[in-house]
Amino acid sequence: MKPDQQYLDFGVDRAHRGQGFGTKLMKEIVSLAEHWEADDIKLSVSEFKAAAIRFYERLGFVSKSRQMELPLRSGGRS
Repeated sequence: MKPDQQYLDFGVDRAHRGQGFGTKLMKEIVSLAEHWEADDIKLSVSEFKAAAIRFYERLGFVSKSRQMELPLRSGGRS
């Protein structure tokens, strides 16, 4: 069965980073997506999270677009 889309929100606790948990998790996600015959895996990561970007790039992810926003309320422009 090939689901149309799945959304996951996850992370590795700071105390456990650098121990391979994120890599194992992502490899399982890729394996599951391949089993479902998915066309691709898309993810979002904030530009200021350089370590996360490097992590995903090491796994083969490439940047395809940039999302931008203009905050208008609370915490936005003065």
